[in-house]
Amino acid sequence: MEAEAKEMLRSLLVKLQEQVEIIATERGILQPTERTYVKLAKAFLESGKIRELVEFLIKAEKEDSPASADDSALVHVINCCISLGWLDQAHDLLDEMRFSGITASSSVFSSLLKAYCKENRTPEATSLLRKFGKLGFSSILAAMKH
Repeated sequence: MEAEAKEMLRSLLVKLQEQVEIIATERGILQPTERTYVKLAKAFLESGKIRELVEFLIKAEKEDSPASADDSALVHVINCCISLGWLDQAHDLLDEMRFSGITASSSVFSSLLKAYCKENRTPEATSLLRKFGKLGFSSILAAMKH
């Protein structure tokens, strides 16, 4: 009976994932998908609520214990902004988080820097590079020069 109930629950979860595509399971733990983060970022940023998004991300950073720094809600939301071409908003989010005492992983800065370079946005890339040094990411800068 218990095995039957577990199978039914698993089946329902699979159907939910297929229909909604906002939740995935990883080692039996429900996790938001990239689609969820895109919807989250769009909802807040299109309504001009960057501060509220930052507050949400701060709370998520403090409550969540991702397996790696690159798997946090902040990283996912910033990467979504970058993929949507919202580089200014991604930069604003990084700044707001930094002002709140939370530093994103170096991979986020690297992704934004690459996006700035791809778009030929030299002043913004230069500004971000200055922040790399101040935040102690000089090893990344050295690696990017080679």
